[in-house]
Parts: sequence; structure tokens; C-alpha cells
Amino acid sequence: MNPSPSGWRSHARRVALVASASAFAVYVVACVGLDLATKAREAGATNARLVERLHEVALSRPAAGDAAHWRVSAGRGDVDDAPVLVWWVPDTGAPVALTPGTPALPPGERAVRAPGTTTITGQRFRAAGEALAGGALVAATSTRNADSITNNLLVGEAVLAPVLLLGVYFAALVVGRSAAGPVERARQRQLAFTADASHELRTPLSVIEAEVGLALSGRRSAEEYRRSLERVADEGSRLRHIVEDLLFLARFDSRAPEPDEGPVDLLSVAEVCVERFAPVAARRHQRLSWAAAGWSPESGTSPAVAVSGAWLDRLLGVFVDNACRYTPEGGEITVRIERRSGDGVLAVEDSGPGIPEDQREEIFARFHRASPLPGGAGLGLAIASAIANSSGGRLAVGSAAAGGARFEVAWPAVRE
Repeated sequence: MNPSPSGWRSHARRVALVASASAFAVYVVACVGLDLATKAREAGATNARLVERLHEVALSRPAAGDAAHWRVSAGRGDVDDAPVLVWWVPDTGAPVALTPGTPALPPGERAVRAPGTTTITGQRFRAAGEALAGGALVAATSTRNADSITNNLLVGEAVLAPVLLLGVYFAALVVGRSAAGPVERARQRQLAFTADASHELRTPLSVIEAEVGLALSGRRSAEEYRRSLERVADEGSRLRHIVEDLLFLARFDSRAPEPDEGPVDLLSVAEVCVERFAPVAARRHQRLSWAAAGWSPESGTSPAVAVSGAWLDRLLGVFVDNACRYTPEGGEITVRIERRSGDGVLAVEDSGPGIPEDQREEIFARFHRASPLPGGAGLGLAIASAIANSSGGRLAVGSAAAGGARFEVAWPAVRE
């Protein structure tokens, strides 16, 4: 079953939209905070200029207090700063402009003291006042520069917003697809595994159910009952093997069990396996043997590997069982133990039909069967692959010298 991309792609788009919306909300909050901080900073700087200018003008007040002789400049500061306009507001009489080119002070601003924003001649000004004997000083400066800074900041934020949103969306989409793809493929593999397992389990159960139904449908001879029971026993044994293989793979999927401590001699594993499968090979008139290369039994340098003996027995049993099943009658099967560049190698060769190169990657998939011959559920090589990967072995498939298949696993050799 191939994973359908529509589901996880749609999920990735939803994740990208949620991420973009969250990023936009954070961006708006950050922009509002920046705008407020900028306006507060500009207002604070302007207020400081006004207060400082009021103090300077107050110190320059003529002793006689005559406003006609009280003229001051528009202030000093950076060349980019707007000029500070100053008025003298006597307790009685009209306000007098102390700086050149100063417009009339609106009546509503004559009593201003604390810094604030006002409108003079249709423009926004920041104004502040200071009380003196006989009246008060009022200073004001245009907010055009501060407003320009704020407007430029808003324009920049507005231009950056869509760029940021698109960047976050596509980045989240890529990450979402990268993250959701493997998850979805794993889910699809799990669904395919469940469907295949159900099919493999259903077949022996159907046979058992059919045999029991026939046995109970009428009076039959003892020999017929015996044959029915034998078929039920065969299917029950097949069902048990499938369940055991599934449980073995399930343990590896969750957490592979810890291997036995201590090195295991590959020769002993090969001898036990060859002895166990000798009757199977004899029934098919096959020659099953073991051979060694790269070491000498007399010198006691048989390769040993730090792998569980039970795992090695299971892995080698899978290879030998497959070789016995697919090698023609009268064929030859050889279990080889080799020492190669510091590795201990366990290999099985046969004189069967071999495995085409384009199928050598697929044969380790669960429930995959490369041959139409009956027998097996397509789990053996998946188990062998799981054992090899979990034990740090390097699994390889190739062609044997006799023309059949060669399966080998290499582990770093250790000394006993």
C-alpha cells in the first residue's frame, strides 16, 4: 500500500497556516510595542528639549522684565531638530512671542504647564510651560520629525508583514511536510502491515474452520477424521509460527531485547544449525554442509562476535530454511564462516535460482514473497534484517558461486 500524499500535505498546510497566524499575532504585538516605545522615546526627548529651553529662557529674562527687550533665538541642538518657539504669557495682557517668526499662541494653550500635544496653525506641536513671577513661559516645537519617524516605522512594518508571513508559511510548510511525511508513511506501513497480517492469519483460520465443519457435517471413517485432524494440526502449526514471528518483530519495533553477554563462536552456531536442518535437506536430497575460510580450527581462532546466541540461531535458521525451501532437489547449500578484515562473517549460499538484483531491496519487507512457491508468510527475511540491524551487523545479498543466492552478515570479531 503506497502512502497517499493528500492527507499529510493537507495536514502540513493546516500546520503552516496555524504557524503563520501565530507568527502574525506575535509580529503585531511586537510592532505595537515597538511603535509605543518609539513614540514614548521621541516624546520624552522632545519634552526634555522643551524643559531645558524653558530654563534657559527663564535665566535670560531681563531684570526689568520688559518683554520688548526680551528676545531669544529658536534654540540650539541638532540641525535636524525642529526650532523651539517661546512665548511670554503675562498675568495680564496678550502673549508675546520671544522667538522670531513665532505665530500667535492659541488662547487654550496659554495656561499649559505639563508637556502635551497641541495644534498651532493647523500643525501638531509639543508644548510645555513654566510659571515665573508676573506670568509664565510657554515653549513649543513641531512634532513633524517624530511623526515622520513613526510613519516610516509603520510603513516598514506594513511592507515587512507580508514578506514575513509568506516566509513563515512556506518554512512551516516545508518543515511540516518533512515532519508529517515520515509519520504518514509509517502510519501507512502500519496499516499495510495490519492488513497483510490479517490476511495471513485469516488463511489458516479459514482452513481450520472448513476442516472442522466438514468433520462435523456427517459420519466419517476414522481415517478421514485423522486426515482432518492432521490438516488442522498443520494449519495450527503454521498459525503459531506466524504469531511468533509477528510477536518477535513487534518486540523489535518497540525496543529490541538486550543481547546475551559474552562473545559467541560462529562455528558452534553453524554446526548446530546444520545439524538441525539436516533432516529437512535430506528429504529433498539436498547437500547441506558448513565450511570455513580465513581461519584455522586447529589454532583456535574461530571468529566470535558479541551477539546473542539466540539471535544468531534465529537469523541463520531463516537463511537456511529459505535455502532449503527454494533450492531444487539435489541442490547444494553451504553455511560459511569467514574471518575478513577483522570481521566475523556468517553466510549461506545455495544453488537455487538466486535473487534478481532489482528485488534484493524488497525481499526484506514484511510479508513480501519473491517466489510463488507455497510455504512461509514473508516474515523470515524481515526478522533477519531486524536482528542484523539491531546487533550492529552489516547484511548483504549477492550471488553464490553455484549460481544461487548468498546471504551474509558481518560483525566486528572479538577475542574470547
